[in-house]
Amino acid sequence: MDAQKSSNEGTPIHSLDQDPEDHLPQEFQYKRIGLLCLIIICECFVFSFPFPFVVFMLRDFGYPEQELGFYAGLIIGSYTFAQFLFSFPLGSLSDKYGRRPVLLMGLIGNAITFIGFGFSVNLLMAIAFRMMTGAVNANFVIGKTYIGEICRKKHLSLAFNFLTLMFGVGQVLGPILGGFGARPADRYSFLKGTVLETFPYLLACLICASLQLFVFLISYFTLKESKPDMVNPPSQQLESNDDLLRPPKTDTKMGWGEYFRDLMIILKTHNVVVSTFMYSLVIFNFVLVDEITAVWLSLPIESGGMAFTSSDIGSYYAMNGVCLVIGQLLILPKLSDYLSLVNMFKFGAAFYSIVVTIAFYQNMFLPLRPNLAFLFWGGLFVYIFIKAVLGGAMYVSSNLMINESAPSGLLGSTNGFSYSVGAIFRTSAPLIGGAILTWSLEHDYSFPLDYHLPTVCAGLSVFISLGLSFTYRAPSNQHIEIPDVPIV
Repeated sequence: MDAQKSSNEGTPIHSLDQDPEDHLPQEFQYKRIGLLCLIIICECFVFSFPFPFVVFMLRDFGYPEQELGFYAGLIIGSYTFAQFLFSFPLGSLSDKYGRRPVLLMGLIGNAITFIGFGFSVNLLMAIAFRMMTGAVNANFVIGKTYIGEICRKKHLSLAFNFLTLMFGVGQVLGPILGGFGARPADRYSFLKGTVLETFPYLLACLICASLQLFVFLISYFTLKESKPDMVNPPSQQLESNDDLLRPPKTDTKMGWGEYFRDLMIILKTHNVVVSTFMYSLVIFNFVLVDEITAVWLSLPIESGGMAFTSSDIGSYYAMNGVCLVIGQLLILPKLSDYLSLVNMFKFGAAFYSIVVTIAFYQNMFLPLRPNLAFLFWGGLFVYIFIKAVLGGAMYVSSNLMINESAPSGLLGSTNGFSYSVGAIFRTSAPLIGGAILTWSLEHDYSFPLDYHLPTVCAGLSVFISLGLSFTYRAPSNQHIEIPDVPIV
């Protein structure tokens, strides 16, 4: 195909036979992915850091015990709600100004707003700073976009597995550091009468802010831009048919007209909408199951639970973390070698819908615990491992399908849109899951309306996402990677 000229800008359009990955390195980008992992851990810290002390903060504000759960939900949920409002605008900004400045803005914004949160003296102030933190931070969204621009398709699954792992690491380490830094004057007498006694949660917030600033400084000097039209000269880029249909960009100003035009383009892209709702249903399932499993494990045996102590529950979730690491690093990359993204999602969803529905039948292992504890915990480990691998297959493939479906030039906006929709599902899941479990325990019905009802509903949500996957249209221009074959 002969090169043509763009009627608007006069830039050459290269042959569509050119490999769109020619500008990408052949090797896996360990250094850049590693730095991105640090950025993602920082975002997770911001989300999970307040968990250990938010209830104590509310007590200091003067709220009674029976209202603590409600107001704690407001503080925690305000961050997610702000991300629902601002993830798409921040993704859109990254499409105009680049990924690097938005990532850096998220890190410095986290540091500033979290210090403000540590100085909170009432509920409104705490909610305001949590919302500001969510409003400036969409680094997981931009991180997904960044990966899609620096990795070849054969490396995407592994790269995203690392990102997902760091999200989990941050969720675990955040509460540990947050709990360590809260109310230090209660433990160390030399801090009595200092600012750390006046603001008992300031030290925890300063620890988090310091980590943000540390990673900001590293990123400022070493993080490279990934947006193709800012890395390569325009004449070296491959323009697609979509580029010809889009109006030419005359400047980088972010106007409301362009903002809504981009949103309408995304909403009219079938695969983006389908993969976004597949991803959102998966997120809904994960949050719902995590929330109700912690409650179910602590229920007495006669109520269908496991009668676990807090240390038992900690061991259970520690096993879950180990299974996630093994699955993400060893199993899923191999699985992606044999299955396309949509088929990997179908595989995961088909079996996961069954596995999660029978989740509370783990109590069948209880008779083994008194005399055969290793078999008891071994049985739980096998179940958790299968669930983690199948869940990981759905999560990774749905995220990569969103990247794959993004309209030309709108990868950041597309990821922001999907994260905003997912935030709605993520916020509603604990409320719905808790209400269903409470209702099922208050009524003496048989299966599936007994204590199994929440997991039955979770399985149905995955089954719906499985149905949606059959409407996903595989890209006709998908680039096929040829496996490396050793020469003998």
